[in-house]
Amino acid sequence: MSNIVVTFDTLEYANELKAGGVPEKQAEAQAKALSKITSSMLATKQDLKDVETSLKDVETSLKQEIRNIESRILYKLGGFITIGLTILGFILHK
Repeated sequence: MSNIVVTFDTLEYANELKAGGVPEKQAEAQAKALSKITSSMLATKQDLKDVETSLKDVETSLKQEIRNIESRILYKLGGFITIGLTILGFILHK
């Protein structure tokens, strides 16, 4: 994922905690910790778009590979049928 910028006001958050009765040092530590978590663990819309694009590319590649496999199977099956009919023709012709 790319570096992201999360608008998170640590001072406002710490002040809210202090207003709720959390000691100042603990409120500041919690604000810093939450800021680190939100900046390192969240995905941006661009991150999600990149993953979506990547998955679509993989899907396209897999579909093409399936078509290639199907074509090879049909080609070989056609060969087997042709050989079988040829052998059957020789057997019946005798």
